[in-house]
Amino acid sequence: MAVLEEIGAPVASLQLAQGSNRDWWHPGRSARLQLGPKNVIVEFGACTRAC
Repeated sequence: MAVLEEIGAPVASLQLAQGSNRDWWHPGRSARLQLGPKNVIVEFGACTRAC
């Protein structure tokens, strides 16, 4: 978060969303950091066996 703040990203507007990641992410062990629904900064977590 400090790096994002340092480069001027609006960190107060960041959202942590779970359950809406792509198919290869484990549904209960992954999330994404986003600015609104369309501006995804990063997806992270555990992969499913398809990884």
